[in-house]
Amino acid sequence: MNPINFRASAPHAIQQAIGGAIKAHVLQTSTISDFSSASGITRSSLYRLFKGESVGIDVLVIALQTLNRLDLLEALAAPPKQNPVDLAQSSILQVSKPIKRPTQRPTGFILDGIATAQKPKWGNKIK
Repeated sequence: MNPINFRASAPHAIQQAIGGAIKAHVLQTSTISDFSSASGITRSSLYRLFKGESVGIDVLVIALQTLNRLDLLEALAAPPKQNPVDLAQSSILQVSKPIKRPTQRPTGFILDGIATAQKPKWGNKIK
């Protein structure tokens, strides 16, 4: 069996490759009749699965469960990873907080360490 390029193949070709692989696993362990009895999947549904024809997702899950290969679905069922760009933007947004500006301007002035309410004029020192 030749490996298939899943990214470049048509959906029907992918279905046929998956069905053929499941059939190979089934035939390694038992006959189709025995597998049908053990899984509860009808033989006609199994043959449709093996040919890559449309079957319900329940048939695929039950077949993989009977083969003890549900690990093949774990990556599909895992929560999606966050896009690296979104992750970077969210961390930047969390780190940079808005700068709080004072709501009122100070009314007094400080000249040479002395507080005053008057604005000093250039050249004059407040006593």
